[in-house]
Amino acid sequence: MKIAVVFALPAEFSPWRARHAFRRTNASGRQFYDGRIGPTSLRVAFSGVGAPEMRALADTAFDAPAGLVISAGIGGGLKPQYRRSDILVASRLRTTAVDRTLVLDDRLVSLASRCGATIVDSFVTVDRMILRAQEKELLGRDADAADMESFAVISEAGTRGIAGVAIRVVGDTADEDLPLDFTRALRSDHMISVSRVLAEVALQPGRWPLLLRSGVSYRRALRELALFLDRFIRALEQAGARPSNDNPGTDRDTD
Repeated sequence: MKIAVVFALPAEFSPWRARHAFRRTNASGRQFYDGRIGPTSLRVAFSGVGAPEMRALADTAFDAPAGLVISAGIGGGLKPQYRRSDILVASRLRTTAVDRTLVLDDRLVSLASRCGATIVDSFVTVDRMILRAQEKELLGRDADAADMESFAVISEAGTRGIAGVAIRVVGDTADEDLPLDFTRALRSDHMISVSRVLAEVALQPGRWPLLLRSGVSYRRALRELALFLDRFIRALEQAGARPSNDNPGTDRDTD
């Protein structure tokens, strides 16, 4: 089985990459990493923040073709029960951009749960970073966690008849503000520029301690995500889970 795993940024992949012999590949002008866990073939791709060119990315990332697509990375917790480093798997995906809901394969969701993820009702994909706890409280009325890519990734997989699952590790909780608006540090390819981050912090030197603490927290969370992905990939193979459901990411109107 071939699995495509899509992160927004290479930094989210780094702890998992360190655990396996992934090799860097350049195709169609994009950077990928190919590798294996047991008999399972993996292709890791990077969508950039917000996944602005998901269709073009999928032409190469999902080729061969992929039997499953995993959208993975950091998410923001929207309910008080979710703590840093918790692994969440969504039953549904929503987006603030359009009035649509994707219902995911419950067999994949259940398998993720058996590997240690907490099943939640929904993730919401937002079009900007949610910086303040007050904003999270509002979003938390209808969703459990927020990200900027899952809906685009899984929706594109669904249009190609490929099942998908969205996995997020909580990097920041519902009651905390983000230390910085990282979208101000985006390059034209929607990757984060370290030099721009440093320039932003230089304008707000009082944010340094919070930024450093957040960096440590995110790194710990991503290590937990790497361990989870190992368990999940192996469980998929052991279960013979070759998703072939008739509706891989069922698209429904929001009630």
